[in-house]
Amino acid sequence: MKYEKPWLSLKDQIKLLKSRGLVFTDILEVEHFLSNVSYYRLSGYFEPFMVQREYFVEGTNFNSIKRLYTFDRELKLLVFDNIERLEVSIRTKLVNYLSEKYGPFFMHNKGVFKPLISIINPEGTTIEKGFYADLQVSIQRKMNEKHPEVFIKAFKNKYISEPFPPAWMSIEVLTMGELSKLFSNLEPEEDKATIAKYFNLPIPVFDSWLHSLSYVRNLCGHHSRLWNRDLAIDPKKLIEKQGRNKKKWLDGARVDNRRTFYTLCILKFFLDQIIPSNSFKEKFKDLMAKYPDVPVKFLGMPFDGNGDNTNWESLPVWN
Repeated sequence: MKYEKPWLSLKDQIKLLKSRGLVFTDILEVEHFLSNVSYYRLSGYFEPFMVQREYFVEGTNFNSIKRLYTFDRELKLLVFDNIERLEVSIRTKLVNYLSEKYGPFFMHNKGVFKPLISIINPEGTTIEKGFYADLQVSIQRKMNEKHPEVFIKAFKNKYISEPFPPAWMSIEVLTMGELSKLFSNLEPEEDKATIAKYFNLPIPVFDSWLHSLSYVRNLCGHHSRLWNRDLAIDPKKLIEKQGRNKKKWLDGARVDNRRTFYTLCILKFFLDQIIPSNSFKEKFKDLMAKYPDVPVKFLGMPFDGNGDNTNWESLPVWN
């Protein structure tokens, strides 16, 4: 199918929205907003205001869509900020545990990670593929950046004979996605179990949640929509009987693990392990109170067996 939709000027975009029944209070304000937030990006927030795919519910005002967009932006800031706290904690626990057990250069110890796979390339030579090999390349690349981190540069200048800095420097420059892969590719099962136990989770759930939060972090970092989204990487469900904190989860409520609210529950669970006095719940409540007209059900709020929404605050993880 050939794409034939033309580019539209701001005035034509407003004309199109008007033809679809959207109400405007201040045209100049709308033009200014659309000049900084593209029509295409904003269209992702139209759904709850449309009676059909092409027409808005009668009386829908542009400001309602703008407020929903702003709500989502503030939600992403809240999520991103708290994932950062969790990332720092996980990074610290990985480095401390593995450095104590295997030494400060454990990331260059093949025995720590799953075995490499030997592959014969088209030229007939054998190369090794796997996370360990990728990790070496990643660390080397970050060591050789034109403008490396200050602590990396200082290490290279002082320890000229050392090819790599210790783990507490090398792992510091890894992305959260690389941290997730590092955990997933640890070979000794007891190492995974010990690290997951810090967070009162079984290995498969911790592994899955870390991967999922890495994905959500990237969504926030790239300013993608978090409200009303089916997550491409859905986290494993925590079975109530698993872990020492089995009574502090969802208590049987139906929460879709592909939707954003399940991720908020995951983040709250993690924060309770590393910062018991965290204010994540209060900040989330304040955000929803600030935008009472926003259709938060599209986050994937919990429901009961009859399909009715339940009080999310009553769930054990939020208590």
